[in-house]
Amino acid sequence: MPCVPNVLNQSRKSQNSLDNHQVSPNATITSLPEEVLLEIFDSYRKILHGERDYERVWNGNEGWLKLAHVCQEWRQVVLTSPARLHMRLLFTEHTTRYQNTIRHLPLLPVVLDHRYLWGFKRHCITSALENPGRVCGIALTIPDNMWNASGDELFAYMNQYFPALESLEFDCIGTVEPKLRNSPPFLATEPPHLRRLKYTGEISTFISQVLLRTTSLVELTLCLDTDRFSLLQTRLLAHLQDLSLLRSLDLEIRDSSSEPPDPTKDFLLPQLTCLSFIGHVTQLEALVACLVAPSLQELRISLPEPRPSFPTTTYLPRFIRNMERSFLFAQLKTSDEGINLVMPSSPISTHDTPFRIVASPMVSIQQIGAVFSSILATVQDVFITSPFLPKTVPHTRGLPPWRSFLKLFHNAKMLRISRCIEPEVGAILRPDNGASASQLLPVLEEIELNAGTPNRIDESQLVSLLDLFKPFVDARQKARRPLRVNWNTDRVLPVHFCDAEV
Repeated sequence: MPCVPNVLNQSRKSQNSLDNHQVSPNATITSLPEEVLLEIFDSYRKILHGERDYERVWNGNEGWLKLAHVCQEWRQVVLTSPARLHMRLLFTEHTTRYQNTIRHLPLLPVVLDHRYLWGFKRHCITSALENPGRVCGIALTIPDNMWNASGDELFAYMNQYFPALESLEFDCIGTVEPKLRNSPPFLATEPPHLRRLKYTGEISTFISQVLLRTTSLVELTLCLDTDRFSLLQTRLLAHLQDLSLLRSLDLEIRDSSSEPPDPTKDFLLPQLTCLSFIGHVTQLEALVACLVAPSLQELRISLPEPRPSFPTTTYLPRFIRNMERSFLFAQLKTSDEGINLVMPSSPISTHDTPFRIVASPMVSIQQIGAVFSSILATVQDVFITSPFLPKTVPHTRGLPPWRSFLKLFHNAKMLRISRCIEPEVGAILRPDNGASASQLLPVLEEIELNAGTPNRIDESQLVSLLDLFKPFVDARQKARRPLRVNWNTDRVLPVHFCDAEV
């Protein structure tokens, strides 16, 4: 028997929903009912859904094809459940002719995935597009050498209507993109089911024409090269205003422009739940200056330039405040690259998804304080993780900015400190030059040490760690604002910190 993924052990939770089936405790894999096998297979598919190349993995030799080749019974279960298992017929750059293979398969939707293609293979394209009504996904990488040789021929093969197209991905490498003056011929009429679009290249007439014909998008990913900031602002924002169904927006803008944003009339994306931005501060400001996203659940910001600096008047705090959410938790992690901030909010009910802000990386703690001061004031639970300012905190010059930053947490009642950074945090909290201990974390009730780490520590070490916070505790006692310092013995973190990605 071929090597089969261990789907049984990975799908115990799914099998709990099959209590109506009487399965003997001594049952073997060959004696399980078809309904149980189908539940296990679908559970395995959902596990693979987190893979970066999910379509390739699940629709390739490691996915349903492997399951279908184990035995006749498994093959029957797989091939009679294509909709439940979301099966696709995958054509890649390595695919040969499928005529003999697909003869005994159901009429599956077709995915053409040539993202790793560095040469034009006519038979792969023609085989995938023989039945345009079944094509649900197209992903193409178009390098210079391919376009010069066969780019026109490629689009000629694709010059037909794809009514079932759900996903489209174009990666235009190098200088090939400016050669595309208009949208691809197959987008002359908007595909009614197109929901996902990913594009890498320059912002130009090409991507503008594509966006004009894909207003029903649910997911949009753009990685843009541009040295024309004003063109980016006017064209991109104009197109976004027409995407009222958009739920996920992922922008990466490669541009070093420093022109200030020119906010126009606010535009609403009512269903947007996830916004991810990588690029220059000015592009971020241009986006949030006019964007209204009341349903947003996750905001990810990454500013990779050497020393990103927000303008004196920044639109980001207003954008966050307009979401009308209370952020009760904050998690910080520092490194040589910068400071990551994760702020999950508490869901209103157990069925709500908590809001999450991920800012990664930001160069200085002053910068985080300036941008997020209004929402840090609502935080009640702060978790500082390691590594913790390895270069600056051990020196006196690194302490005042962090003291000023912690003063922003006006309502913090709990301060959690990860293992091995207790000396640095103790130095920040220690009263200095007669500073009032009541001004720093004024309503703090508890400091928790060793949160979420499995390392053991002996009693003498514990005592020495507690002594690091004694000056702060004593000062708070004198100010009649007592607090306690505890050791987290069970090493269990609240779920909002366990799930936080920093």
